[in-house]
Amino acid sequence: MPTVINVYDTVASIGVNDPEASLTIYEMFIGVGPTGATGATGPAGASGVAGKLPNSYAELSSPEGVTSATLVDIPGMSTTITLEEAVEIAVLCSFELQTQDGSSASTIGIAVNINGTDYDSYSRYLSGSNDTGIGAITHRSSELAPGTYTVKMRFQRTSGVSTPGVNHMDMLVMGLQGAQGADGTDGIDGTNGTVTAVTDATSDMLFGVTNVWTKKTLAESKTILGITNAPNVATDATSDMMFGVANAWAKKTLAEGKTLLGVDVLQASVNGWTPATGTWTYASATTITVPSGAAAIYSVGDKIKLTANSVVLYAYIVTVADTLLTVAGNALTNHTFSGCYYSKASSPLGFPQWFDLTGPTWTTTGTAFTNQPTNNAQKFSIVGRQVFFTGTMTTHATSGGTGVFIATFTAGQLPGLVTYASGSAYNITDGMAGLSFLTVTDTIRIAKYDYTAIAGNSKLVTYQINYLI
Repeated sequence: MPTVINVYDTVASIGVNDPEASLTIYEMFIGVGPTGATGATGPAGASGVAGKLPNSYAELSSPEGVTSATLVDIPGMSTTITLEEAVEIAVLCSFELQTQDGSSASTIGIAVNINGTDYDSYSRYLSGSNDTGIGAITHRSSELAPGTYTVKMRFQRTSGVSTPGVNHMDMLVMGLQGAQGADGTDGIDGTNGTVTAVTDATSDMLFGVTNVWTKKTLAESKTILGITNAPNVATDATSDMMFGVANAWAKKTLAEGKTLLGVDVLQASVNGWTPATGTWTYASATTITVPSGAAAIYSVGDKIKLTANSVVLYAYIVTVADTLLTVAGNALTNHTFSGCYYSKASSPLGFPQWFDLTGPTWTTTGTAFTNQPTNNAQKFSIVGRQVFFTGTMTTHATSGGTGVFIATFTAGQLPGLVTYASGSAYNITDGMAGLSFLTVTDTIRIAKYDYTAIAGNSKLVTYQINYLI
């Protein structure tokens, strides 16, 4: 609705004499102060239809041999993947190896190559003709910038005179950026930023269209409004704004003017964190009570930040109910929460991304361990709705364990309620590939490819599992 402004030659003329001129303004904010900060972001729009992770696949179905002493491309095992944001690339490759020609022993090397750089070289000894074996490589790159990347598998003969090679190979490449669904509907507009009063004549008025404001000096404002003699601007904080209807004017303070105009004093976040609405309270070490309507604000995979007992805590959201958030990360403590924030950004300021887990206890399906393995590190990270877990352990000098190794974590440590997932394992000491799988919540099993013990005494073993929540 347009606004009519009457212009008088003096304040004493208001309501007594006819105005000198009348102006119709279709959108204008008159005040004293620079442009306010951008308003807080409105609530998120409705979720888009679920999409797919960026992925690509390559397969070798006919045997290929190698005699090169340096890594060369495996025919047919090259593909590309395009990242829409800065994330990591995961490469999952499994293969069957065999001596292709000759009867003497040889060793074959296999490696992943991303944009010309080789990673995770794997070696396998072949004893002679008809000797076969299987292997696997799981590689997770460092964070890469958005763009298109070429991923290859390469091989070489590292020793011997026979021709080692690959009978069959499968390679799955994934961008760990979360599924790209269809765009959701737009969120509502954020509230206006605050306006701070000043007393100088260089920032007397703001002009704008649909809340996009531009600061104008007093002289520029006169020109825009067609005024030759504008009244003086009051400089005290008790008369910052005048509001009126039909020439009945009322003086308002800056605070009163903010309320009338719906100006919000909250500043928009520039570090990836959005202030939480309402009060968050402690429910348990992994749950937070929040105001009703949480499902319209928070999503699985969002990140949180809060302060409890002067300690800043971080976590991922893994379950959203109407008034309860279940989180995984730093353990919550039973104190008053302050400084509560959430983030939908991939890397908000200060967020650690990876969280440590307490080491598991170990059992076996065969002979029991004489001495428990040593847990070196167990960590997890969440990207969107996908959990990435990695762990390492070292078997004892007198291990004694045989069969499938079983790692049992404290209930609730692994994020999400998952009853089946598969991954990989690797005996780093002996260069032996294996597999890992989860068949019971909080329990991970690792073994060699034939479901026998992956490691004997004093062996370093790493194992990884990725799954959706």
